[in-house]
Amino acid sequence: MINTGMNYQEIYSRIIERAKYRQINGYVERHHIIPRCMRGSDCPENIVKLTPEEHYLAHQLLVKIHPGHIGIALALKAMSIGHKGKRNNKQYGWVRRLTTEACSRRMRENNPNADGHHSRNFQAAYREKYGRGYPGPTMSPEGLERIRAGKLGNKNPMYGIKPWEHPRSSEYTRSIWLQANTLHKLWMSNGEPSYGKLYNLHRGECYTKSKGGVISPYMSIVKYFRNGWIPDKDPYFVAFFYSTHK
Repeated sequence: MINTGMNYQEIYSRIIERAKYRQINGYVERHHIIPRCMRGSDCPENIVKLTPEEHYLAHQLLVKIHPGHIGIALALKAMSIGHKGKRNNKQYGWVRRLTTEACSRRMRENNPNADGHHSRNFQAAYREKYGRGYPGPTMSPEGLERIRAGKLGNKNPMYGIKPWEHPRSSEYTRSIWLQANTLHKLWMSNGEPSYGKLYNLHRGECYTKSKGGVISPYMSIVKYFRNGWIPDKDPYFVAFFYSTHK
């Protein structure tokens, strides 16, 4: 039961205001002050950096401020369900830091330059390898092809990382991927529509260009569907799905 004697909006506003004027060392998460599911933008003025504990609390407060909003509820659900029940904010913070560190290690293993330590002759070496036009639009076709080939398959630092595992995936993105089975059935039963039409069928509202951040997970999911991906046949997705529904 919601405690009607507590001003959730005031608490939320204090968290946001405090975050605007401070620097945090260590892991942080980007939080949309006005959620994207409420047409909040990706502009810097609408984003603050929170600790994972604060981020979890902020989404709890948003649900209490807007108790009837399905998008906000789904985002909190994706953050809340953990092993054998619901996580609290400290458990959520621990899990998110652990996941991010594991993804970062994986990226560094696949990309030796991911730590940002390049030699002073880095650009010169690239020009010699890829053509004198580097960096810039006059790079030779041979140089462009070498770069393309160098990022294929397991040479790509994001190789093998699923969309719902991506270190920059938001709670909203993960909440949409959690519904991939439902979306696949909807997509198949409606003649394999475009991502915009699938969004319309699923959300009951028309897609417009202003919904860029809201539509992006649907774009990725439809791309997977067109490549023959079936969610309940993918063991990685099944593990992801059941890890959030225990």
